[in-house]
Amino acid sequence: MLVEGDVKISFVDMLQDIRPFHSFEPTISRYRSSVSTPDLLWTKGLVAYALDPALNETEVKTILGAMSYITNVTGECVKFNPRAPNDNDFVFITSSTTGCYSEVGRQGRGNQTVSVSRASDCVTLGIVMHELLHVLGFWHEHTRLDRDQYIKLLHQNI
Repeated sequence: MLVEGDVKISFVDMLQDIRPFHSFEPTISRYRSSVSTPDLLWTKGLVAYALDPALNETEVKTILGAMSYITNVTGECVKFNPRAPNDNDFVFITSSTTGCYSEVGRQGRGNQTVSVSRASDCVTLGIVMHELLHVLGFWHEHTRLDRDQYIKLLHQNI
């Protein structure tokens, strides 16, 4: 199931309310629109990845460029490494699916698919970075608890 257009969640996650909007004790991470559960964070900021062999050369360059950019802007606090045999949790990046989507944070169940569908024109630097930020645990900024302090809704434009 997709929520917010490109965030993949399971039915069980939905029932468990993985993002407790109704908590009376907002945390800093909820204000920052990121996961707060340690289990959803990548150990030591290391994200193992595998690329779909069906990706073409241009797609691979775009994906690796997005990873490199994120690594650089985080001061190498986040690193993407090709999956090693002992990496149980990893992201599998494919363009053979439909749509652009990812799960938020490390799911802890092995293969975690990130879809950057070529049919949906998702293999751009910006979209790949966007989906990788979901992998790192970030939600969309417009769903932040404090968003109304920074935006003004123009209801006549809705």
